[in-house]
Amino acid sequence: MSGEFEDNEQEVWEEDASSDNEQGEGGLAVFSEGDAEPDNNEVSLANLGLDKYATVDDSSFDDFELPETIATVQEAWNAFCGEFESREAAGEMFFTSLFDAAPSLQLLFKSPKAVVAFHSIRFWCRTSDGSFPSVTVHCAQEAQGFRHLEIDVTSVRVDFFREAFLDLMEETLGARFNSNVRAGLQTLINYAGGAFIYIRREYAGRISLILRSWNFASKGSNDASNQSGARSSGEPSDGQRLLCKACSGLMFVLDAPHEPHAMSCSMSCYVMPCCARMKVPTTFNEMVLFNASVMGFGANTWMNIILAQFDDMVRNVANSSRLQEECDVVSLVLAKYRGTINLPDFKAVTLSSLRSLLPEEWDSNHEIAWGWLWENIEGLLSSMLGAELSPRLPVKRQRFAFRQDSLHLTRRLFPVFFELAPAGQDARGDPWQCRRYSADRIISMTVDMYATPRKMVEEISGIGLRHVGYAIPVEMFPPFVSAAVGLLQEMTTNELAIEAFRWSLALIAKILVRLPCTGVEGS
Repeated sequence: MSGEFEDNEQEVWEEDASSDNEQGEGGLAVFSEGDAEPDNNEVSLANLGLDKYATVDDSSFDDFELPETIATVQEAWNAFCGEFESREAAGEMFFTSLFDAAPSLQLLFKSPKAVVAFHSIRFWCRTSDGSFPSVTVHCAQEAQGFRHLEIDVTSVRVDFFREAFLDLMEETLGARFNSNVRAGLQTLINYAGGAFIYIRREYAGRISLILRSWNFASKGSNDASNQSGARSSGEPSDGQRLLCKACSGLMFVLDAPHEPHAMSCSMSCYVMPCCARMKVPTTFNEMVLFNASVMGFGANTWMNIILAQFDDMVRNVANSSRLQEECDVVSLVLAKYRGTINLPDFKAVTLSSLRSLLPEEWDSNHEIAWGWLWENIEGLLSSMLGAELSPRLPVKRQRFAFRQDSLHLTRRLFPVFFELAPAGQDARGDPWQCRRYSADRIISMTVDMYATPRKMVEEISGIGLRHVGYAIPVEMFPPFVSAAVGLLQEMTTNELAIEAFRWSLALIAKILVRLPCTGVEGS
């Protein structure tokens, strides 16, 4: 399928290049032939020491910083967004023009266009800000590349994306789109595209290592129980020896007498030096709770929230959409935690537990791979819990009510959806009363998702199972979300409410897409 995308994009690109040659405008073919405007860009990039980014280079992933001479990119970007009602509207305009020119590219994105545009705009706003140091830009690109691991980014697709973006900017800004702005945007997009390709290729080994080690570390207590049954009752197990050493070391640090004792914490983890009375950690979860108590994090009960879904997070490390979904749900639960949450503490406990469970296999490669995984998970969680979205935001979102506008939204939702996707009428043969009820229930679910996230995930899964025979086409979900978000934007200018509604509805759509009702993936 990826090969078909490549062929289609190459054909479209050749058609665009040939028409550009006839009209004398910019394009990939024009770059190769060296017409005036592209040559000026290449010369400026060479003079600025950025000739490496004149094309997409995926040979390395280095730190990057725009020179001051082309720092006008941020000003041009703000001017471009100012031509539209909102930054999200600017993003939707770009992706509409991009998908119209290359429909095959739309199949690479699983999220609705409104959601893709929203996240893309936020990313480019951060990246184009010249005030950020090179290390910050590098980290932002790495995090974004991690979220695009499942997308087959190629240099041809990056070229098409870049030219479509530059054409729209030039058409919108006119004379304000000078050679410096073009050079800056060209450099940024080529750098980002090369980074995505590099990360997807080079980090495949890390993903394989993580999955392999996790399969061994999360086997559970079956092997341990079988081995303990083969020993005599008086012989301590390996786990008991481990706990004896850990407990003795803890008592040495505390300068406490080596005598029978018991320590307990709020995480229900008990440590007893007497092997006969000791609760031996035989699973990863038990090892995490034990290490948390030993390392002084016994009162951090929020770790249990992450631990409950950590297995799903790890097993979907290569599926960025599913990993994002898991992190979104966890972040909603964490936002209700009353207390201080220091996510790096979980990393310390996790790595310590994995070292204990994989003493013979653990090496520096494991340390780097697992550290990289947690840093990306932490980034996904922090986007909901950090400065951008405060922990109190879900409470504000939960209180958001549509009141009188709700009736207007439920009445118009399906008609607008059918305008965007006429094929949806075939998938929905219900009478208008059922459609009205469905629309009202969907809107209320977006609010309930903030109030009881895990309960809502179970309810949504149940809805998918009850509709398993419908085989709803996956391509129906993006226009449905876009229709709902567009209607809400017509009724209110409250950016917080719009963002909350978009985010929650997109999460619900992502869960439904992978359920049996779509025939894509089991629940």
